[in-house]
Amino acid sequence: MLTGDVLFAGTVGGTRGPQATGLDDLRASLRRLAALPPGTRVHPGHCHATTIAAELEHNVFLRALLDEERPVGEPVLVGGQPAEMLLWGPDYDGTHKAWVRFPDGTEHVTGGSQVQRPGAGAAAPAQRWEPSAAPR
Repeated sequence: MLTGDVLFAGTVGGTRGPQATGLDDLRASLRRLAALPPGTRVHPGHCHATTIAAELEHNVFLRALLDEERPVGEPVLVGGQPAEMLLWGPDYDGTHKAWVRFPDGTEHVTGGSQVQRPGAGAAAPAQRWEPSAAPR
């Protein structure tokens, strides 16, 4: 299965770029992929292949975005705009990504270099949220 920039080994595609179609489209694509047989090999647009089973077990973004619970995050700035960071996790290239919510309710997955904690200077990771730890 070719997934382009939707699903990578350990992460998902971003939704904040100029050509992005938004978090709802990403979530819908991830649901379709997650319904495939666990042994299905996934070939992303960058880096190495993986399987649906591996991603359902280890990909924090996939697990969180498929979960109906909404984690409570910490206040951050994203590109200078106030936001709430809901999840901090790995990106395919060894850097990080963040799932963020803006005050208007819009949510995006964005590159970690765009995220700043007020008072912490440069990009800084928040505590990683695990779906199994979310309040139910």
